Amino acid sequence: ASDSYTYRIEVVNGTSATLVENVTSNEAKEEITGLIPGTPYNFTVFAVAADNETEGEGSPIHLYTKPSPVFDLEAETIGVTSVTLKWGVNDSASNTYMYRIEVVNGTSDRLLENLTSNETKAEITGLIPGTLYNFTVFAVAVDNETEGEGLSIHLY
Repeated sequence: ASDSYTYRIEVVNGTSATLVENVTSNEAKEEITGLIPGTPYNFTVFAVAADNETEGEGSPIHLYTKPSPVFDLEAETIGVTSVTLKWGVNDSASNTYMYRIEVVNGTSDRLLENLTSNETKAEITGLIPGTLYNFTVFAVAVDNETEGEGLSIHLY
């Protein structure tokens, strides 16, 4: 009988608790587009019988959309053993973001540390003079799990 079902997906913005849309699907999967980056959503899926009226109990899931990548990543200052990075972000939810900075030795390609910042800049200390480093910055949603795509910069 499940092959005759359609599915109704109720999309609710988790920040404002407002209904965004109801999406109908003939398959047991659906891509929901037009969502706001870095925002919580509640998705509830209902199986709908062939009469297009009878619905099963909804199955909910709570997810964050990925933040947009940061942009304009640059070194604000470069010291002997430190560097201060700054970057931009323009998502409407960015005031809730944290940023993860991945520090990789550019010669050995070894991950040295992951740092976090609550603002759009970070000072990285304890670096070795004259060494190549790769710094990658990721915007992280307020769930501390959902990350946007990273943007990298290579510096000596």
